Amino acid sequence: MKNFSFNVTAMDHPNNGQQFKTIATVFVNIIDQNDNVPKFPQATYEFSIYENNAPHSYIGQVTAFDIDGPLLTYIFDNPSNEISSSFYLSSSDGKIYAHNSLDREQSDEYIFYIIASDGYHISSSVRIQIKILDLNDEIPRFVFPNDNNDTLIIDRVYWNMNDYICQIEIQDNDEKPTHTLLFIYRFDQLKNYDYLNKHKNILQFDSEKFFLDHQNRLFLNSTNGTILNEGVYYLAFKVRIKIEKRKC
Repeated sequence: MKNFSFNVTAMDHPNNGQQFKTIATVFVNIIDQNDNVPKFPQATYEFSIYENNAPHSYIGQVTAFDIDGPLLTYIFDNPSNEISSSFYLSSSDGKIYAHNSLDREQSDEYIFYIIASDGYHISSSVRIQIKILDLNDEIPRFVFPNDNNDTLIIDRVYWNMNDYICQIEIQDNDEKPTHTLLFIYRFDQLKNYDYLNKHKNILQFDSEKFFLDHQNRLFLNSTNGTILNEGVYYLAFKVRIKIEKRKC
């Protein structure tokens, strides 16, 4: 109850059968005292945002309540330099923004705390968890073979057909790799690859003499009647990337 009113009646004693009275209305206004602490309705807020976002992108909002009044100020609770440089908090309404573009490969999650103040009391801190969602923006690279290590020597004395040769290793820093490793059979499949300019003496690839399983393991192939003689065999691989549409 912020205010109320009541009537006060004053009467004199009857005199010669006459009595007089008067009525006054009293208005009472209750002046609020700031004696309540702001409170958040939940202990943790979870938000998410896709990486490579535009600077100043909106992430989410926290809201505290104070029965003394709605005017509150929101501030970070002892933030690290990384949090202060990565996020902006609107002190008037608790909205959280990204200062700059975020990279999931650098950090996939941020955790920090926010408090609300009514100018006299400070709320308990609320936990903020921001997850950085992955976009397929990382280019896979070959770990083996690579430009500095692309030769494998096999001793035919100890090797049989269908024997395991090696693992073709690819590094993809995306959260959910969407690449596929493929054998190259013809030069026109690599016509824009500068590797060919350095190896023009290669007449053809020998991919049909080998096979690659679904785990990117390379084996000698005997299913097509191939016989491996002593010599040098050239193989080439490429990575096909599946581009996924961003969900809004």
